[in-house]
Amino acid sequence: MIRLIWKRLLQLIPTVLIVLSVTFVITRIIPGNPASVLAGPEADPRLIAELEAKMGLDKSIPEQFLIYVSDIFKGDFGTSLNYNEPVFQLILSRIPKTLMITFTGLIVALILGTLLGTVSALRQNSWIDHFCTVFSLLGASLPVFWIGIMSIFLFSVKLGWLPTMGMGSIQNGLGDVLSHMLLPCLCLSLAPMATFARTTRSSMLDTVNNDYIRALRARGLKERKVIWKHAFKNALPQIISVLGVQLGICFSGAILTENIFSWPGMGTMISTAINTRDYALIQGAILTLAVVNVAVSLIMDIIYMLINPKIKI
Repeated sequence: MIRLIWKRLLQLIPTVLIVLSVTFVITRIIPGNPASVLAGPEADPRLIAELEAKMGLDKSIPEQFLIYVSDIFKGDFGTSLNYNEPVFQLILSRIPKTLMITFTGLIVALILGTLLGTVSALRQNSWIDHFCTVFSLLGASLPVFWIGIMSIFLFSVKLGWLPTMGMGSIQNGLGDVLSHMLLPCLCLSLAPMATFARTTRSSMLDTVNNDYIRALRARGLKERKVIWKHAFKNALPQIISVLGVQLGICFSGAILTENIFSWPGMGTMISTAINTRDYALIQGAILTLAVVNVAVSLIMDIIYMLINPKIKI
């Protein structure tokens, strides 16, 4: 297992280099000039030229890329043009807020999805099984932005139950923060919840029909113990394998969700950076997202190996 972990860590290096290269190229393809945006629409061309020289944009693209990669490996992500702060500090201040709704939404999706899938498998062809099938299809099909807009319209505009924008303040009490979190977490959790429900149902159906489950029931074990200690334990590896993928999807989907609800995380920061052509902030934020996704994938692989000894072999 240690050898596999080292192998995955070494694979992180080319992954980071590829992300660096692609992000750098994309930022240079985006129409617009950061110096022009910073100077204003009616700025003197000489001022724009001075700003380009200050930012290093007067150099050739290969030279800019080499300087950027060199600075990254030195731990220097550059300075944001829009915020006039080091990019690394901006990311550190925003990423906990993104992780807050990402992990909350994923935990809700995991708990409710596995419960729904388990009950659906145990009540095959019942109304709850049909509900699980329909819910899985809708959850996988409906886009996040549509769910966000509809939830705002229903729970905020029509019913007036929940706030629509911002993060709230802990000074106003924990309830204020939780009420602001509810709708973003709901939007993030629906799609992975449907995936967990579908995966759990399929895994549990394969497990509960095995002979050893019938033997345990014949020995007189309580149904709760048979299901949760034996059947669910053997279905768990497939759920874990899906968990890592869904965490990456939730983390990336939080970018869109944050813009819908004006949540002050990585998503709104990246949108602002794109609108202002803030190259350093765009590149640093996307690189961070890529590293987090790769790290999550590695952690999920380790957990999968721990619960499924066959993988070690």
